[in-house]
Amino acid sequence: MSDSLTADYLRKIIGQLSFLKRLLIWDAYWCHTSAATNAELDWLKLDTAIVPEGCTKFIQAADVAWNACFKGHMRTEPSVHEYTINGNLKPPSRTLLCQWVKSALDAVPIETVKKSFISCAITAPLDGKEDDKIHCFKPNQPCDGGRAKLQEEMDRFLNYNYESEEDPFPSDEDEEETENNETLIDNCDDDGCEETSDNNVYTTDDTE
Repeated sequence: MSDSLTADYLRKIIGQLSFLKRLLIWDAYWCHTSAATNAELDWLKLDTAIVPEGCTKFIQAADVAWNACFKGHMRTEPSVHEYTINGNLKPPSRTLLCQWVKSALDAVPIETVKKSFISCAITAPLDGKEDDKIHCFKPNQPCDGGRAKLQEEMDRFLNYNYESEEDPFPSDEDEEETENNETLIDNCDDDGCEETSDNNVYTTDDTE
């Protein structure tokens, strides 16, 4: 996979036209987070959430809920063996392979796909009423102690007082860039800058 193939996938599979907000959830593979891909996502007005490295088996819907079903159907697809003139087994054609994939996907129950989003906490309500359905929080699962911690963080977020409390999500603002911008504004105030209406840049007023 590469930046160009990722852009091709986004345009042809995800599509450009949408009047609704869209969220794409995918793993942390390098071309999912590159500058070129981020520019493509901005152009498509597509929001993303990155599944951290090593966490796809816990919170990525396909891995958690329906990949096993899909792969099971793929293994049961009838195969037509073709051989080369030297007796070697030929790989299936792209057309046949696509038919196998479509048939296996069609065999995955729609309800299984729908429930997978709750199982991975993607569409779970913020009030925690369905946190017991999150797969990795269930007994004997790797994160069975995480439900209480999640509820604690959600309570803190929902009850946060924006006027009196410290920001729970500190800014990633570049301090050096901010300082430079503030210096520029201060200089404009001292020298008498005015904003031009046609190109939105500041110029120094030397007429006085």
